[in-house]
Amino acid sequence: MNWTLFDDRERTAVLLSGTDPERLSDDAEALFGQARKAMLDTTGLTLTGGVSSLVEDVQQLDTAYAEAYAATCRRFLEGGDKLYAYVDAAAAEAFGALVQSAASELTDAHGERRDAHGWQALAALLPDGRRLDAVRAYGLGAALLGELQRLSAARRRPVPWAAAWNMLSHTLPADDAALWPAAALTDVYRAALATLAAPSGAAPEPRPSTEAGERQLVLDIRAYIDANYAEPISLALLSDKFGASQQHISTIFHKHAGTPYIKYMTRVRMDNAARLLSARPEMKIFEVAERTGYVNVKHFSYVFKKHYGVTPGEYDQAE
Repeated sequence: MNWTLFDDRERTAVLLSGTDPERLSDDAEALFGQARKAMLDTTGLTLTGGVSSLVEDVQQLDTAYAEAYAATCRRFLEGGDKLYAYVDAAAAEAFGALVQSAASELTDAHGERRDAHGWQALAALLPDGRRLDAVRAYGLGAALLGELQRLSAARRRPVPWAAAWNMLSHTLPADDAALWPAAALTDVYRAALATLAAPSGAAPEPRPSTEAGERQLVLDIRAYIDANYAEPISLALLSDKFGASQQHISTIFHKHAGTPYIKYMTRVRMDNAARLLSARPEMKIFEVAERTGYVNVKHFSYVFKKHYGVTPGEYDQAE
């Protein structure tokens, strides 16, 4: 079964469901191929897509979306017009750090963080000294400005974005044949952002947390998951509860816990499911599923078998 929807940035997101990884990969390639051909035939425009890793729970959809979006960032280096597979979190974390640093600069009247590590993340998007032509360089800058503009609109902060867009398009015209290295592009993007001014009286964005602050936040999130694993827990919920962006939570949790938050939560749920099966053999499988955060017993059994190698019923009998 497939679902198609539009996100808040007018990108098309397609959810493919199934249990066969190879079949899902083939379906994604075939669907993208049809959409790409239709786009090219009707508009003459190219199409770029990203496909996430497989997820096992509806609570992981925001993670899957973030992975697919991160995969599309590869178009800045490789030109786009194809379907990119998510490989690891490097591109997403680098781009997220760049956006976070730029957002901090927009609201930092004293410019104390103008050399924040987020700007250095640009080098991670341009490894081995690779350079971008003007079209790809503009695309990366447009993605940066677009993300910041979206965040600004969500917080209802009036910012004069037209000047930044004009600066970007004038500095990186489409007919420019030059190849831009990371250092030069950083200067271009900073110049575009320098045209912006935080409105007087606007509340500053939270500064990037310290290492100790990150570790404490991860400990707090782990404690929350440990205590509330039976309830639906999404990145959106954690973001609202702990006052940090979903991207930031995802990044620092993986950094300090050594595993994505969703895998940590799954492990906690599976540990407690196994404990219940051992301690309460009279409990029905659907009751164990409900007490460990799963509304679908079939899905619970699928995750349990993937985690332990046996079904909940087989585990119960073995105990």
